[in-house]
Amino acid sequence: MTAVASSAPTGSRQGGGGRRGPGVVVIGVVVAIVVAVVVLALLAPAQRNDGPPLDPTSTGAQGTKAAVEVAGRLGAEVEVSSELPGDDVDVAIAFEDLVAPDREAALRDWIAAGHTFVMADPASPLTPPATLGQGDTFQDSTTVDRGRCDVVEPAGVAALTDLESFGPVYRFDVPPDATGCFSDRNGAVVVVERIGRGLLVSVGSPWLFTNEALDQADNAGLFAALAVPERGTRLAVLTAGPDGTGLQPDDNSSLSLPTGVTLALLQLLVAFVVYALYRARRLGRPVPEDPPVEIAGSELTRAVGGLMEHAGARDRAAASLRRAARRRLASAYGLAAGSPPEVVVATTEARSGLDRDRLEQALYDHPVADDAALAVVARELDEVVAAALGGGRVPSAAAPSAAPVPAAPSTTAAPSAPPDPGDLP
Repeated sequence: MTAVASSAPTGSRQGGGGRRGPGVVVIGVVVAIVVAVVVLALLAPAQRNDGPPLDPTSTGAQGTKAAVEVAGRLGAEVEVSSELPGDDVDVAIAFEDLVAPDREAALRDWIAAGHTFVMADPASPLTPPATLGQGDTFQDSTTVDRGRCDVVEPAGVAALTDLESFGPVYRFDVPPDATGCFSDRNGAVVVVERIGRGLLVSVGSPWLFTNEALDQADNAGLFAALAVPERGTRLAVLTAGPDGTGLQPDDNSSLSLPTGVTLALLQLLVAFVVYALYRARRLGRPVPEDPPVEIAGSELTRAVGGLMEHAGARDRAAASLRRAARRRLASAYGLAAGSPPEVVVATTEARSGLDRDRLEQALYDHPVADDAALAVVARELDEVVAAALGGGRVPSAAAPSAAPVPAAPSTTAAPSAPPDPGDLP
């Protein structure tokens, strides 16, 4: 396809039906990019950090930054830490199990020294055995009634009435000498165990304390009772950290980009698509073109032969025929395509048993006297090739009195190859 240049005068382009200039297209591209930026800006949340779920610094729906801020407003000295709590910490809370197995004993010693540790991950080995509570799988949230409650410490837990979670809620088996709250016949959602002078509190779902759930039911009251029992409490909110800090490394291996970077990449994608559409715009109507003429091999052969006949190039025609015959024999006997005539003759004699003099007379180049001699050369080459490839024997062309012996049929014999381009006169 080619483009046709318009032959209309310049003045005709000024009308309403003329082709738009590149300036209009550039303006259209700029407008499209501006509109895309405005739409993305309106859809993007402002000042939002959608980090991993349960991340204390995440403002997303499943983050826990709201719980950290609530603790601060209740008068606690809050620290988000990736290290195990020290003696200067009163209460530590973990929304997911981050304690390395080899540091569990050290954590229990810290609890026994008079501190409180809240584990909100029911899969942690620090918590009692837990089973998934019964509920409607298709509901968006799960409501937990108070049920039985014999918890005395931390104070304030017994005063709560119900909880609501946007995730699964597990119920623990209450160990001996432990107390539970929000209990039914399947177990308790909150279990308090005394270890030495401290408390280990297990909560059946971390999703009670996410940003989207903290203001539901008594979720904030439960968090306040567990994490900030009094003003001035030194609270450590544990988060994932690098190896060697006592906490498991962050296993969130997925690529997470800030919202601004994501929007910038999306804008570049929109701009690229618009630019590609602009560059792909045709500047003229498609013009049909005649396909190239395909010439059959037989027609090409006849055409070359006619040219040679018209030029009287009998020697060149004979040389072309002999070269084609030598190529066929060399290919059949595994020789190189450009093997010398002597090698082809010797190999053909050894393989087929044909007379060497006849082979030399047929395959070696020598002058041709007239058209009749050229026809004899062509016929002799066909017979020699057929006999050599078919394994039969035919009489020599020099002995016309002998009865011709038909050549044996051959499945490997192919029609004569078209002449080389170099044979054209």
